[in-house]
Amino acid sequence: MTRPSKQNATNTTTTTASTAGMDLWDVSATARFLGVCEATARRLFYKGKLPGVKIGVLVRFRPEDVRAFVESAVNGKAV
Repeated sequence: MTRPSKQNATNTTTTTASTAGMDLWDVSATARFLGVCEATARRLFYKGKLPGVKIGVLVRFRPEDVRAFVESAVNGKAV
């Protein structure tokens, strides 16, 4: 089940799915956080550069994995 929630760090509304206390971002929320279009977020996932999980036809991302992806890019590791 997806529900809108407030993301404290960015102060924007994001769509998350909660599974056993674990928040998951959809492609739209992840793209907004990264400042890229949804197609770019999907492409990064399918190329194996952005960690995520495929649930049926849906792609979901753990916020901590997305933040780690950004940190690695900021620290000069290839994206």
